[in-house]
Parts: sequence; structure tokens; C-alpha cells
Amino acid sequence: MPSDSQDIRPKVRHPLRIQPLAPTYAAYGAVLELLAGYAPFAGFRLDQASAIVRAQLKSGNHIAVFAADDQLVGYLGWIHTSPAAAERWVKDLGELETVPNGEALAITVVVSTTPAATEMMTRRCRELHRGYRGYFIRTYGDGRESTKRSVLSR
Repeated sequence: MPSDSQDIRPKVRHPLRIQPLAPTYAAYGAVLELLAGYAPFAGFRLDQASAIVRAQLKSGNHIAVFAADDQLVGYLGWIHTSPAAAERWVKDLGELETVPNGEALAITVVVSTTPAATEMMTRRCRELHRGYRGYFIRTYGDGRESTKRSVLSR
């Protein structure tokens, strides 16, 4: 019989994993397919969603979560912007604008098939952007009104 210090139980691989996406047609298609199944993205025109995803894949400004079977189950994407531009956007006083190397993030796409994937993506985004303020729109699939918010990542 093994001692308490020898753990012979099999190591359980976490069923979800974060993995970056390459800017390929396969990744592009996988993200668009995931988005197409969830509000509000399911109602977007293809050119709206595709331009955002294409830019995020090219810039690396995204986090993707995969299940153990390599199925994409979560995607979070952002743009860099300025705090002033983001504040105007949150208050509906202007369009969201990209500011390269901006000191704020606008999280423009979040979709997942499971709360665990959402939690993993949010945690990783905060780790990557400590000290940044993140701005986002929270849209509910049950008819509740969307809200715009900001969070400081510490």
C-alpha cells in the first residue's frame, strides 16, 4: 500500500483549456460558428461580426477556450482604446474607437457554452491586463435590457 505522500491516483486533465487561435480560416470559421448560436451575435449581419473577429484574430486580442474534445466552447475578444473614448461609448455619446496601445480595453465579444469557460476567459483577461480598465456591454438572452459597464483589473 502506498504511503500518504505517494499519490498514485491518475491525474485528471481539466476538461477545459485556454489556447490561442492562429489567424487562419479554420479559426475564423470556428469563432463565427460559435457566435452564430448566441444572442446578440446570431442577429448580426455577417459583415459586422466577421470584421470584428478577423481583426481580433490578426492582432491576437482574444482568448479562446476549448473542451477536451477540441471543440471551441468560449471566445472573448477586445480592442485597445482610450479611457475617454470608452467612457463616451459607455454613455452612448460616441462610437467605440480603436486606440493602439490605449490604456483601456473594450471587450467587444464574449460568448461561451458554459459558465466555467466564461470564468476562465474573464480571469485570463484580467491577468493579461492588470491595471487596465475594461469596458463591456452585457447582453442577456432572456430579454432583459443590455447594460454597459466598466471594471478595473487589479
